[in-house]
Amino acid sequence: MSTTRRAISFAGGGFMTIYHVGVLEAIAEEGARKQKLTKKKKKRRGSKAMIKPSSHDHFAGSILSRLGMLYGASGGAFIAVNIACGMSPKIAMEFIVDLHERAVSFGCCWGRFGTFHPRFQLVRRTREFFEKYLPPDAHKKCSGRVGVSMTVLPSMENKIITEFNTRAELIQALICSGFVPLFSGYKIPKFRGKYCCDGGLSSNLPYSTDPSVITVSPFTGECDICPPADNESYYQCYFFGQTMNINTGNMYRGIGSLLLLPWKEMEIIYKQGYTDAVNFLRKESYQKYYL
Repeated sequence: MSTTRRAISFAGGGFMTIYHVGVLEAIAEEGARKQKLTKKKKKRRGSKAMIKPSSHDHFAGSILSRLGMLYGASGGAFIAVNIACGMSPKIAMEFIVDLHERAVSFGCCWGRFGTFHPRFQLVRRTREFFEKYLPPDAHKKCSGRVGVSMTVLPSMENKIITEFNTRAELIQALICSGFVPLFSGYKIPKFRGKYCCDGGLSSNLPYSTDPSVITVSPFTGECDICPPADNESYYQCYFFGQTMNINTGNMYRGIGSLLLLPWKEMEIIYKQGYTDAVNFLRKESYQKYYL
C-alpha cells in the first residue's frame, strides 16, 4: 500500500536553487493541464459549477496545492514561500539571474569568486527582493503552511519555524535560514532575539526520513526528486540531515552552490530539475497524493 504524501521538503543548495525552479515549473505546468482537463469535463457534463483557474496562484490544481506543509532550508525555504504565496516560478528565476549578473559584473579578475566580492552584498539584495515581491499578507499565507529550517547559534540546534507574526518576521526568517557565516557576511542575523544562520548546517532537508514527505534536492541521493545517480555512486554519506551519494557530480554541484558557474551550466541544472520532476509525476501518478 502506497504512502499518502502530505508534505514536501526542499533542500538548501545556494545557487543550485535553480534546480528547484525547474521542479516548480514542471509541477505548475502539470497543475495547469489538470485544470484544463477538469474544465473540459465540466463543460461536457453541462455543469454550471466551472472550475476557474486562479490568476494569482501559479500552483492551483497541482500536487503542491493539496499538500499540507512545505518545508525548506536556505534556498529551499525561499522556494517553499514562493509556493505558499502562489508566486510564479519566473520570479524565483529572476532573482537567481539578478544575483548571477551581479557576480559577473565584478569582472574577470574575480572569475567564479564574484560571489565573494565585498560589494556583492547577498543579504541586502535578498532582503530587497523579498520586500519587493512578497505579497502584503505573505506571513498569513505561510503561517501553518511553511516550515523554515534554521540553525540556532552557538548550540547548532535546528529549529523549524512554522508561524510568522508579521511579513517582516517572515523575511527575517528567510534571511537567517540562508545566512552562511563569512560567505553571506560577518554580522550574524537574529531571529526572535537569538543568533541564527543557515538551516542547512543542522538540517538541510527537513523530515527527509519521513515517507509521507516528498523530498527534493539538487544533489543525487535518497530523494524523490533529484538528479539521477551515475556509475560512480557506490558510496553515500549522511551530510547535515541528508543522505547524498559521493560522486563528482555532487562535488561539482556543491562547489557551484557557493561559487559562480557559467550561465549555460546553470541552465542545464534548471532543465535537469524540470526533467526530474516530470519523471517523478509520471512515475508516481501524482493524482494519488491528493488528500
